[in-house]
Amino acid sequence: MLQIRWESCKNQPSDLLARAQKYLMGLQQAAKRRKQSLTHTSHESPEGVEFKWNAEAKGAGRLLYDATTSRVLILERSGGKGSSIVTEAHRIFDSFRSYVGEIPWCILGFEVRLPDDFQLEKFKFLTGRATLHFKAKGIDLTAERWSLADAILKKHDIASWAKGLIGNGEVLAMEEGLVLRIPPKLPAARA
Repeated sequence: MLQIRWESCKNQPSDLLARAQKYLMGLQQAAKRRKQSLTHTSHESPEGVEFKWNAEAKGAGRLLYDATTSRVLILERSGGKGSSIVTEAHRIFDSFRSYVGEIPWCILGFEVRLPDDFQLEKFKFLTGRATLHFKAKGIDLTAERWSLADAILKKHDIASWAKGLIGNGEVLAMEEGLVLRIPPKLPAARA
């Protein structure tokens, strides 16, 4: 599992290590309530604070301050007791980027770039299909990726397939495997 948690913070906190320790103590208390033991380590690094914990499962994380978004972030990768996650966790943490303005939403190779006023409202991942539903003031936007698009496109051109999929809604953009749509009952998105 990969988790990203954040807290808005106008100025860089003076002691990120103390924040990491507080987070790890919370994990330790939760484990104690479940009658489990949890051990942890943490240390400062150039990237922020690196930490690891072990209990019935194990985790590796990084706590950092991101000046671009004025947020304290906790990036955490966890897995089963026998899993090897540290190398993968550091690769993921090192690739993490924050954005202001146009924001790319990426999952499993599916990327959508939207203005920063769009908020992810819900998502659905099914075999062969990923759906992300966003909202902004007066706008509902759904982005879908169909991994079976190449098979569908052998029988239909993408415009007629998309129109059949969404009915009378407005199609904003189409590429192989990707359709952005607005339901017909809502106003069209701004350019």
